[in-house]
Amino acid sequence: MESLNHTSIASNSHLYLPLAVTDEIRLLSLEPGHANETIKCTLQHTKLKGFSRYEALSYMWGPKEYRTIELEGKPYAVTENLWQALIHLRLEQESRTMWIDAICINQGDGSERNHQVMQMGAIYSHASRVLVWLGLPDVTTQIAFEVCKSSLRGPDHYSTDVKLTFSIDELKAIRDLCYREYWSRLWIVQEVLLAHEILLCCGNLQLNWLNFQFVLRNMRITDKVYKEVWYNIWASTLHSLWRLGNDQRFHTHSNHNAFRCGTTMSLGSLCSVFGKLKCQDVKDRVFGLSGIAKECCKNDLTIDYSIPWSVICTTVLHHYMSTHHTMGSRNTVWTAHAFHRRLKVRSEDYIQLNNKFYDSDRWNFGPDSRTVEATGIVRGEILHIFPLTDTSKGARPINSPSLKGFISPSLSDALAVLIRDHQTRIDSHWHNLEDMDLSCYLKYGLDLVANFPGPLCEVSLDPTEYGDFSNGAIKHAPRIDLTPDEITLSKRWDTFGFDRTGNPSLLAETYSLAVVTGGGSSFVPSQTRVGDVLVDLKGSRCNIIALVRISPEEENVPDARQDASMDSSKDRRCGKLLGRCIDLLPRDEPRHQTREARLFLDLRTLQLLTGVSIRDCASS
Repeated sequence: MESLNHTSIASNSHLYLPLAVTDEIRLLSLEPGHANETIKCTLQHTKLKGFSRYEALSYMWGPKEYRTIELEGKPYAVTENLWQALIHLRLEQESRTMWIDAICINQGDGSERNHQVMQMGAIYSHASRVLVWLGLPDVTTQIAFEVCKSSLRGPDHYSTDVKLTFSIDELKAIRDLCYREYWSRLWIVQEVLLAHEILLCCGNLQLNWLNFQFVLRNMRITDKVYKEVWYNIWASTLHSLWRLGNDQRFHTHSNHNAFRCGTTMSLGSLCSVFGKLKCQDVKDRVFGLSGIAKECCKNDLTIDYSIPWSVICTTVLHHYMSTHHTMGSRNTVWTAHAFHRRLKVRSEDYIQLNNKFYDSDRWNFGPDSRTVEATGIVRGEILHIFPLTDTSKGARPINSPSLKGFISPSLSDALAVLIRDHQTRIDSHWHNLEDMDLSCYLKYGLDLVANFPGPLCEVSLDPTEYGDFSNGAIKHAPRIDLTPDEITLSKRWDTFGFDRTGNPSLLAETYSLAVVTGGGSSFVPSQTRVGDVLVDLKGSRCNIIALVRISPEEENVPDARQDASMDSSKDRRCGKLLGRCIDLLPRDEPRHQTREARLFLDLRTLQLLTGVSIRDCASS
């Protein structure tokens, strides 16, 4: 349910009487009328399980443009899109009993809103029919509706024996129907999947959902051009809903719907699939899917819009990983990252949660375990670290409009070597990324670089002579005079001289640029030292890099308090997980045998490692 931000909310509150019992709802009676007459409505209270003859409206609230209707004899403001739905769905001779969130819930009462959101799954599943309002029609809409109505020639909506073919114009019309803005809205997921019966409405056009799914099930595409349009249909949210709603695990011919019984998908899985859809309140990315989740997920979640977003995400992710995820599997990091990417949860969102919050045993992954295992590959050690800014005496400003700080003399000299050696590789690497340039990557990705708060998680690494690469580390870079023509240093600093706050010292305190064995260059957090190890997380399907510090030999005995899964073999090296890094330039492919690392992550560290950047939040 979206939020109606309008000044009329407070003044409308007097129209509502309090709901008396927990399962009570309001129903709207849409009075009969003709096209030019004022829309008139009344409200009635009823128990949810005692009144089944109502239709629930599923629609998008749309732009904040308002029209006036009459509710209980008083003026009442509704959005333009809702007004259009009411004017087209109103009957001429009899009233229509409906449930509409914007009117049937007192939007000015936060407590009622929280409670009614918890009831929405039941409201849509108990409705006799769900009316899907797609907006006003256009030419392609009429084509799509006519094609779907004419394609079904028999009573069996579930038949797969029919081979349907369409002209390119008909296929494009169906595609356009799949990409109506309505389908981009998150709340429609549970509203569609929980419905006993669905009627698609577009202006005065109406189409039974069964006709539409019959077309999707029996569409046959052979021509190459047609296949491209078909792929667009297949990739749409509408098609995902159809596939999920018609999976035999969840939906049968007898109209038994597992989504209504709470026996289908975990809330974490639903968030990972549908969390990208649009909603006005970020918390609706979770609350809007809770109605179709497994019962254990519903019971673990409190629907309350006053709870911080970071706490909501922590609750859902913990239950997802501890109850529905196979512990120790190699896709642990990918699962958590997919969850965060779909919901657009940044690593920084969790910083506000302090150690006291995470000390609770509630966040354990099992009866005897506070950690979950992930695996990674050791990419190499840090050879040299360059501070990015230096406000000390001798620092000289760089003539770059995007750089608000200074570059230290040591960095200026060493950077010349780095840029000269890597110029070709940098240009080649970033030229191959079609959707992003280096400047964009760094400007909106550096927020991932961070020191992790203690207590630090344990890491177990394959045995090797760590430190063997550091003997050749660059101790002092040779002085090189820089000229714009020779190295275009100003241009290079346009790409990674990023200071979000305008405070030159922030960069130096937050992260540095490091050269890694194998030729890579990475941005590392401030507590990094020469000899620290970078680990690529396996199964992340994204570039997640952990910073690990190897423990001294005399401390290289695993803590007896660690989980039973912790490898206590003395021939392995132990370390601590210090933070997270990102690449400026990936290293060359290793020519030596890869070394594996096992990371034992508590919930907080898993969140910080797999949260996304500003760049990921801005992308669709």
